[in-house]
Amino acid sequence: MGQTLADGVDIILMLMSFQGDLPYEDPISIASFAAMENGVLISSSAGNRGSDLMTVAENPWSLTVGASSIN
Repeated sequence: MGQTLADGVDIILMLMSFQGDLPYEDPISIASFAAMENGVLISSSAGNRGSDLMTVAENPWSLTVGASSIN
């Protein structure tokens, strides 16, 4: 994400799932927090696994986007 910040982007969209650490220990969470502190919007997909560690959308500094269906 360092290069992303150097390029001057306004939004970072992260669409991935992985077994990560707690937000204050995870390198991606730490980098996305730094991006947020520099005025970059971090957007993540909600995923299908709820709020467990398989989703990057659990960070409070990330805008989480999800979808649902009534079918």
